[in-house]
Amino acid sequence: MQQALAKANEIYVNGIQYDKESIRSFAPSQDALPGIVLDFAHNLEDGLMRIDLGMTLNGAIVSEVFFHYKVDQLDRFYEITGEKMVNFNNAFISQLCGISYATLRGLVLALTQNTSNVLLPIVDPKLIVETFHKKGEEEKR
Repeated sequence: MQQALAKANEIYVNGIQYDKESIRSFAPSQDALPGIVLDFAHNLEDGLMRIDLGMTLNGAIVSEVFFHYKVDQLDRFYEITGEKMVNFNNAFISQLCGISYATLRGLVLALTQNTSNVLLPIVDPKLIVETFHKKGEEEKR
């Protein structure tokens, strides 16, 4: 049996904001696929992580959800570089992103039930994290 990468004692979901009309009127098609935007923040002293997921429809963010985690021994999952930059382990961020995205899928389905039933695809959280890193590299150029 594989041991969990990190133990999150407390998980809070808050800050749920969405454009109800855009989500409910959205009809998935080849031309208008939903997308996911990732950002995250941390409080190293208190062992807190925040994963921010935004859902885009037709290129516009229509939903943002903030997931707060209290992580035991958070210091095992990052290193601080010479420039005082905090670099988190990609597997750790992917794990939190996966939990958050699965919850977001359920929230979106519940919000669109009996209307358009928007189904977000099952996505490997590593791909969301890789896209986040690629976007960050492009912004630096």
